[in-house]
Amino acid sequence: MKRILSDQSNVQESKKTKHPESLQELYNVKPEFDGKSVYFFYKKTKYMEGLLVYDKKDKTFYVFDKKTKEKFNTFALWIKFLKNKKVFSGERSALATIFFEPNSSNFNLASILRTKQIPYWKNNNSTSIAEILSLIKINITLKQEFHGVGIREIIYGIGISFFGKEQKLEKDLIFKWHENLISCELYILEKRVNEINGIATGVAIERTLSNIENIINFVSKAKICNGQKTKDFEQVVKLRGIHLVRNQTNSKKIHEPFAILENQNQPNEAYRRIDCNLIITEMNICENCQKLKGTLAKIKKRNLTSVSFVKINHVSQEILIKKIYQQRKKITNQDQIIHTLQIKLQHKIEEEEEEVLPKLGQIAHNVANKIKKNTIDISSLNLIFQELIKVQSEKTNGVRYHPMFLRWAISVYSQGGHAAYETMKSIIKLPSISTIKTYINESQQHSGWQNKTAYYLLEKMVIENIGESGQIGFFSHDSFKIQKGLLWSQRDNRYVGYLDFENEKEELQSFIIQCEKELNTEDDNNSNLKNQDRGLATQVHQIVWHSATHNFSYPIAYYGINTLTAHEINKILFQLAANLECIGIHTCGSICDGAGENRNHIKSFDWWASTWSIGDIVEVNIGKNNYRNAKILATNLDRSKFTMKILDNDSFDELQVNREALRPPMPIKSNWEVNDYCEFKSPKDNKWYDAIVTNLDPETQTFDLSILSTKEQWKIAIVSQNLYIRACYDTQIQWKYYKTINPITGTCWFFISDPTHVFKKLRNNLSKSHTGEGRDQNVREIIIDGKEVSWRHIQGVYDYICKNISAKITRLTKRYIWLTSWSKMRVDLAEQTLCKDVENAMEIIDELKEISTGTRNFINYSYLYHQIFHSKKPLEGLNDPRLKTLKKIYNWFVEKEKQKVNKINWISPQCQFDLLLSIQGFLEMVEEIFTLYSNSSIEPHRISQDMLEGLFGTIRQLGGDSSTQTLKGYGHTLNKFQVTAKITSEIKSFNYGKSDNAGMEFNYLARYDYRKKSKDNNSNLPSHIERLSNMSSFSRQIFEELILNNLFMGKIVIPTLKISNFQQKRYQLFNLCLYNDEIISLLEKWQSDIKNIALKSIPKRKGNLWKTNWTSNMEISINNYLCSGSWFLEFQKIVLENYSSTQRLVAYFLIRKVIENTFKGNFHENRNTFETNSFLIPKNIIILNPAESQKFSYIIGWVLFKLLKRDHAMNSHQKFSTMRNLLETLCTEKVEYIQETQSQTTQIIPGSEFKQFMYHLESLVIELFEKHNELGPNILRYIKNNLLSNSYLIQKFITILKTTNNNDIELNNEEIEFIYERCVSIYMKSHQKTWRSVNNYIPEKGTASLRENLKTMRSSQSSVENKKLSLMKKTNLPSNPIRALEQLRVWAQLDGVKDLFSKIFSVSELLWLIWAFGISTPYKRKKILIPIIIENLKNLKPFIEEALNRSNIFMNYV
Repeated sequence: MKRILSDQSNVQESKKTKHPESLQELYNVKPEFDGKSVYFFYKKTKYMEGLLVYDKKDKTFYVFDKKTKEKFNTFALWIKFLKNKKVFSGERSALATIFFEPNSSNFNLASILRTKQIPYWKNNNSTSIAEILSLIKINITLKQEFHGVGIREIIYGIGISFFGKEQKLEKDLIFKWHENLISCELYILEKRVNEINGIATGVAIERTLSNIENIINFVSKAKICNGQKTKDFEQVVKLRGIHLVRNQTNSKKIHEPFAILENQNQPNEAYRRIDCNLIITEMNICENCQKLKGTLAKIKKRNLTSVSFVKINHVSQEILIKKIYQQRKKITNQDQIIHTLQIKLQHKIEEEEEEVLPKLGQIAHNVANKIKKNTIDISSLNLIFQELIKVQSEKTNGVRYHPMFLRWAISVYSQGGHAAYETMKSIIKLPSISTIKTYINESQQHSGWQNKTAYYLLEKMVIENIGESGQIGFFSHDSFKIQKGLLWSQRDNRYVGYLDFENEKEELQSFIIQCEKELNTEDDNNSNLKNQDRGLATQVHQIVWHSATHNFSYPIAYYGINTLTAHEINKILFQLAANLECIGIHTCGSICDGAGENRNHIKSFDWWASTWSIGDIVEVNIGKNNYRNAKILATNLDRSKFTMKILDNDSFDELQVNREALRPPMPIKSNWEVNDYCEFKSPKDNKWYDAIVTNLDPETQTFDLSILSTKEQWKIAIVSQNLYIRACYDTQIQWKYYKTINPITGTCWFFISDPTHVFKKLRNNLSKSHTGEGRDQNVREIIIDGKEVSWRHIQGVYDYICKNISAKITRLTKRYIWLTSWSKMRVDLAEQTLCKDVENAMEIIDELKEISTGTRNFINYSYLYHQIFHSKKPLEGLNDPRLKTLKKIYNWFVEKEKQKVNKINWISPQCQFDLLLSIQGFLEMVEEIFTLYSNSSIEPHRISQDMLEGLFGTIRQLGGDSSTQTLKGYGHTLNKFQVTAKITSEIKSFNYGKSDNAGMEFNYLARYDYRKKSKDNNSNLPSHIERLSNMSSFSRQIFEELILNNLFMGKIVIPTLKISNFQQKRYQLFNLCLYNDEIISLLEKWQSDIKNIALKSIPKRKGNLWKTNWTSNMEISINNYLCSGSWFLEFQKIVLENYSSTQRLVAYFLIRKVIENTFKGNFHENRNTFETNSFLIPKNIIILNPAESQKFSYIIGWVLFKLLKRDHAMNSHQKFSTMRNLLETLCTEKVEYIQETQSQTTQIIPGSEFKQFMYHLESLVIELFEKHNELGPNILRYIKNNLLSNSYLIQKFITILKTTNNNDIELNNEEIEFIYERCVSIYMKSHQKTWRSVNNYIPEKGTASLRENLKTMRSSQSSVENKKLSLMKKTNLPSNPIRALEQLRVWAQLDGVKDLFSKIFSVSELLWLIWAFGISTPYKRKKILIPIIIENLKNLKPFIEEALNRSNIFMNYV
């Protein structure tokens, strides 16, 4: 029988106690010991070193012998192996001889696995406390230097005190026992000493009585360092005080002290260094403190030569008081001089009326004249500073500011705020705030496309001299979080803050119901579209256009959103691209981050389905993944069905298959090598099998194959290899998600995932890999070529730096290692983690060199990826080596993904998708641009979202972060940025750093003039009215919308002649289409095609999410239809004229309008949301309490005051004097003089008749406001249109005027209606509180800031909700079923009761209530049970008798 060594040998324990194997038990107790070194002491001073490693596959803890590289699953086997190697003889216990430090005096394995450490060697050399006490007493008696030494016993130790003069404790020596080990500590003047005669203190080791006697004798004889005496350096003490500080600052920008003054104002006063040795043997001062003499001498010398480098923070108090006094005196004198000069110069230069001192007056006069006459040369100064000097010397009024100076002033106002600007304005002459606002508000921004964007964009390109190659570019788009709420826009008289795609969503829902009804013969009462509250935007989606070849970008549009669907993103991007095509600007792609909606948008395009045409050869799955070559014979419109013909088998008839059954064929491979895998078509059954090449015979021109599944051997002639052999299918080769067909131009459109976001994702994936928190805690376990890619290797570099501070080989700090949700967004942290320094550090550090190979490879390729995409060096054509490197990176990530055994063994699928998308999209787009413009240059760093992220950072600076930003505020801030961008060259984001903003600013400043009215350029509609009247309503709607589109019709001002010619051709082609009956028929056909595509997309099985699935399928089908271009071929057959450059653009606008109006249908006609009713009469006249009535009277008086004195439209009317006389009869004017302030106030008091009229008007407004959920942002326009056309109010207004003027009116009805219109318009802008019943309206006045407004707005709502939550608690529900039923009935009447019931009741409790009502249901989901319970509670249905008899509610009912 083979003898097995036990870890329990030589250990006397109870036979009843049975312990598990010690190595595996150690992992259970200390799993963090994975990777820790262990030491087997086979002798007291000799050991063998091993390494503990946990194998995750077989879940076993191993010990590796570092010398022989062998591994063992028990300590006993390791010890036995060393014994067989003749390392030692005899027996050894693992518990007693395995240590975790290379010191046999430290704790061993038994100290961890057992309650008490098990010693192995006898240690009789360490002395005892009694022996030391005896030794000290002998020394005190015999040796003079020990007189006065004190002895004290402490717990497990002894203290020896050495006193100096005046019995002051100088040296305190302490010995402590740790079982058989003794540690020693020494304190000099209460400061700890690290070494005693070269021996480290604080270490517990074996010590003999001789060792301890030597230590005591050394300490007793040793001297104490006195520090550097300050004699002859008294001035230095006076200057510097108690601290001498370093010239350099630490990481916190603080000058650290390196010496401290002791015994101040005493004979032994001295400076002692922080690193003083304290204990010495020969001299009276240590070598460190001795260096202070030279330092003090230098300071003294500087003081004598009057060169002072005193740091104010560390100067002595006496000097500091003196300096402060002198500085105050200087400031007082300077303030007096400045104040005097300011007063005198102001009077002399601006007014020149008062007498001043002749000398001062002459100086001021000469300076002013020289500036006015330009005799002082200020051309070398900054332009803004030049203008600032000139402005101060001009008159107070009528100053003409330089545009750059205005931009600077607007920038100061935008960033500093109202108060800061007013403070500056009180010192220097600046434009007024009202002037600033007129410039900011001229180019008012609002969500969606604006035609003025086209003009500004072309204007910028002309100024920047950007030619044809610079007019090709791409979009970048991303979302910016904002506060949900409504604000009132005075200029547009509408609420801002609603969702931009709310109407489209309602139209799509209506279209879904319509399609469902057409498929279903039975009426479904649940299919009716219900009116829902208008959604409010919580995000802004910003789109920026970038030139691919020039440093130029421009914000095109932004939209208020919550979440975006693929349909909405498609509509935004391609509609904006079509608008830009109208002005000759081409878009070839888009860049976005890896958000889910962006990925859905990209995957809604199918490159192969869009590009396959009749006659193409593809592979079709005829069953069980058996793919055969086939030819496309036909396809449907949306490319979801294909008719195929199998090529290599005549027995097959034509097949009709779904798109999912097709795949593009692999490229033909002609050169085969031994061990190459392939697919082989067996002549037996003509089926394809996986096979491998086993032999090549050049002489016979054949090669041998072996089928993997059956092991059959086949010999194939090389000449016929293409018939029987093909390459194994690789989906990555045919991966085409990165591009689609641009339906606007028919060229390629490329999708690129933002490289910066991808780089951060790579770091984040690495941070979750092999974190050392156990297998179940690892989100990722990335493996490359069998090597771990572990975050612990990054942590190992950081730990190495912490232990070796002098060897700082990377920039890693703790914030790089322990990531938070905020730090994960920081690009700079990712850059310093996945960098060459960290990779090189892993190779240098011995502990990481072998195990970090996989991590180093991962960092290397991630680093190369980031460096290429953030390179500012332009690409040198298609042969640029960086493009080849990108292909290498792409292939590396594809190859390593194929190695994964489990999905967690590689980066996340989303990260892999985004990375491949960014590389392939970039490479193909670069190739496309270089093919079109071979002499152009492309800087890779501009192909990213960095500029857009920088724009968001600047908007946060100018307008506040997401806690204060609103949809209206975002547009205002964006406008301010574009006005002021010319005076700054960069924009900055905290997470993304700086980026260029070239091209984003407005070149010309203009002031907003409220008197200007927008001109209507749509004079084409009346000229085509006859043609339009002969069309169907559907076709007429399409052509009317296009005629009213000024951009499409070329009615906007264009700064270049080339674009004007392009617009003229488009206008001519559109007119041909308008008067072509075949085009009208084509539109009807397109409508039918779109509807058929939508109907076929409806899933056969309707689950809970069938509508979502339907819209997704329909979006893919419509994208395939648009990208295939079949609709354009139909258009070309009709339009034979040569308009090649504009044909597809016009056709796209037509097909896009067909799709929109097909979805819209008769939705708006059924709802009649915008029609007015001239015969509305208020149902109830409002009744106000005295306080509200007084306030309402004040508002009415303000309306009359505006009409009489401040309304420019009224004042400019030719009969204003007559109108004023009429209005004065409706009110009385009261003027109050305030004696104390020498001022007067004018108050208009309305008459009773006019006040009664306004009560009727306000009552009608409140009734009309009930439609605010239905109309959303257009509610105010709807109210105003109804008021202006209301015959009841108009007649009442005329009657009041006639009554008060005794029918003596010199105005006709049209002129009276003009007064009525102005009255209504002014009143609509009065912004009354009664009109704020709109949900989530944010008050703009009365609180300090928008953040406070939001708190005020939601405080009442939140307090009410909190009260409901505090009342509706399960603990407040009576236990008696009868009383509980009464309480539940009360709760059922509250708002939001469904959500509250869902929170406080479990499913079992809800089922009890269902049972108590006597209802039987198979459902067990809250969303089904709660409505049933609430309905029964509201209907006052009682509990069944069995439930009422229960002593407690919710008792078991089974």
